[in-house]
Amino acid sequence: MQPRMHSNARDTEQYSLAMNRRRIWTKWLGLAMSLVATLSLGPSICVEAQAAKGQRLTRLFYHDDSTCTLRWADVMMTSNAVKLQLTQPVAQWPKVDPSKQHLTQLVAIANWLLSGLHDSEQGKFGSGWMLTYSAVRRIPHGDHEDWRYDPNPFVADYRLDDKQGNPAHVYAYNSVFYVANDLLSGYTRIAPRDYEVRGNRLVRKGRPHFIPGGGNHITLAVDRDRVGYACWIDNDGENKGRVDVSVIQPNGASFILYTFNLPWGALHGATINSGKVFVAPEENVVWFPALADVRTKPESITYHVVDLGKENGQPLRTGAFADYKNYVLFVTGRSKPMLGIINAAQSEPQLVTVSLSARQGLRPVTPKVVATHDGKVLALVCHDKPGDAQMEEILDIVSLDPDGDGSFHDAKLVHTLTIGPSAVQGHFGHHHVTADADGRFAFVTNPGNGTIQAIRLSDFNLVATWTVGGKPSDIVAIGGLEEHHH
Repeated sequence: MQPRMHSNARDTEQYSLAMNRRRIWTKWLGLAMSLVATLSLGPSICVEAQAAKGQRLTRLFYHDDSTCTLRWADVMMTSNAVKLQLTQPVAQWPKVDPSKQHLTQLVAIANWLLSGLHDSEQGKFGSGWMLTYSAVRRIPHGDHEDWRYDPNPFVADYRLDDKQGNPAHVYAYNSVFYVANDLLSGYTRIAPRDYEVRGNRLVRKGRPHFIPGGGNHITLAVDRDRVGYACWIDNDGENKGRVDVSVIQPNGASFILYTFNLPWGALHGATINSGKVFVAPEENVVWFPALADVRTKPESITYHVVDLGKENGQPLRTGAFADYKNYVLFVTGRSKPMLGIINAAQSEPQLVTVSLSARQGLRPVTPKVVATHDGKVLALVCHDKPGDAQMEEILDIVSLDPDGDGSFHDAKLVHTLTIGPSAVQGHFGHHHVTADADGRFAFVTNPGNGTIQAIRLSDFNLVATWTVGGKPSDIVAIGGLEEHHH
């Protein structure tokens, strides 16, 4: 028989081993239960983390006139703020010289952007265009759409040389870009559908196409990618009031079908809406029916005048149009500036005007129309100061459809905001404004102090001013609020 003490020691040892096994088992069981709980609560944890970090609201692209580059950054939205991430140049941007080259207009179609480039040596130093893929994807999702933001937007194609005709204007009609090659008396057609991004690879399915028509400083309207109406800016001579009507054949040789001359010159501004072509001559607004059959040259053109009235005894005019559904919008007047609205769907379009803020020395720029997240339709109009003048600049907000009946006859000015400074020099240095795809916020560039401002469109409050440096000018927002479904 073994001593009693030895028996107690063995019992104690067995008890200790049993307790250790129990503690280990309890620990692993706890870890397993914790893991199951974490997995089951994964979506909630993900949502909470996402809310704390913020959601992408939109992706901003803007021209920096100081460096002649296209920069981009995502805007993040949290429960109580909107924040701009660090801006950076678009990848594969070609080498340019800011002392001799200037970016003109920035225009977007879906997830593509086109930038025009102008040089100071009549196109001999290097001018042309750059096509950028935004890396933002729109995904239909039942009764709404989702947005996905891939990293690293990049330049997909460009033409920069001494044979591009020094373009000034960029247009978008029917999901196609058109770049006005002023000194070549024609314009280049660039279709985003000719480019496709598959993974990290760019596939080209077509190529840019040149179309003759217009001259000197071309403004352009294009009907269904079939017919182009290209204007000449001449005040006198044989090209005064000239409009070239061209047949567009992307897979063949486009050509000028015929030419006609309006009684007025200085054509600067053109658009097409509801089967009517609108042009902006030296006074008033003129419209004429678009061609019904491009194969037949008409005997004559019947044009109609929309009278803008007079200011200080001089007929009023405009210089550029904005379109929203069946409406054509523009600004006119100096001492008493107005927003002009034309319903192009009417058989005899009538003019509706809205008085804008009258600030001595300021001039309104072309309106930006935004459909907001809460169902409003707004026209946003910046007022710029000339050159280096020390003046406070403003943004007017016009409610285009206050009663929500679909008609703009009751449009009215509802709010005015103070914004940062412009840096106007000729055609460059103006304020520009854009809005996210959902219409939650508007974003205004201030070239005079290198800032971008964010305005909440639900209550018109200025909620953020971001210092980005340089001279931010043309700006475009691509995409809406990013949602993640679990």
